[in-house]
Amino acid sequence: DFDEEEEEEEEEEEEEEEEEEEEEEDEEEEKSAKHSMAAAAVAVQCGTFYERPGVEGSAHLLEHVLFMGSKKYPEENAWDKYFENRGGFSDAYTEFESTVFYFNVNHNHLRGALDIFASALSEPLLKEDSFDREITSVNEEFESAKTVDDNIMEQILHSHGHPNHPVHRFSWGNRESLSTAPKSKGINMEKELRTLYEQGYSANLMAATIVGKEDLDELEEMALETFGKVPNRNLPVPSAKGISPPFVENTFGAICYLKPKKEVHSLALQWVFPPYIETYREKVSDVLSHAIGHEGPGSLHQYLRLRNWIVDLSAGSQWL
Repeated sequence: DFDEEEEEEEEEEEEEEEEEEEEEEDEEEEKSAKHSMAAAAVAVQCGTFYERPGVEGSAHLLEHVLFMGSKKYPEENAWDKYFENRGGFSDAYTEFESTVFYFNVNHNHLRGALDIFASALSEPLLKEDSFDREITSVNEEFESAKTVDDNIMEQILHSHGHPNHPVHRFSWGNRESLSTAPKSKGINMEKELRTLYEQGYSANLMAATIVGKEDLDELEEMALETFGKVPNRNLPVPSAKGISPPFVENTFGAICYLKPKKEVHSLALQWVFPPYIETYREKVSDVLSHAIGHEGPGSLHQYLRLRNWIVDLSAGSQWL
């Protein structure tokens, strides 16, 4: 019996050792996979604030259409196919004042990905026959987003913006704003997107980042070879001078009640602060957010939790 118990213990130890070895191998493979990846990103100083009134969501649509074929790579799905065959992924998002494109891929295919990437930014075809499919994609994003309470609250906030400020507009875009309404007004969306591209996409209004295993000299050479193709139209840096403040007292001061999509009870308090672009390095908003959202002893969070008045409390700031 003693021998059997000893054998069982030895078997268990061997199994544990094998499991540990497998875990170590998995970790090594994961590390190796991470080290084998390369990435790049481009931020363009052109977002929803730069759309022409009457074509809400056109900056978001441009983000989608831009990579649907270029002069050098005219095939509509060339960008997606490149990643399907080589691994990695790409994505993009549109903000108020910027649009960001990014990808990662196996480092062996970085140069090829950069070439397609830069070609789309420098010579996009913006083919009208791809618009309807991408409008459908934008519309699907909108339909999904409007079921999320945070997105609904954000749109309510924007609706209380000054009517003459772009924050007041519907920036997401859907089939109504990008197809139905423009057609009824005789607006040519191909011309609209081309104009937005030419007036917002210029090398002097872009920033690019490349991450790879190559040395800096080789990465710089790649950047010049690919991003050097992007035209520099020497466009002026967008200015907010002369534009109405995004929020004023007679439009912003309000109490809004929202019927949530989920079973939740919450209170959101929002204030508007004056621009502090000259003092942003002092991180005033971070200090205020920390003071309100701190969860340590003596904090507002602790006070409310001890009385079972809240489940959670958070604070933060958002640039407009």
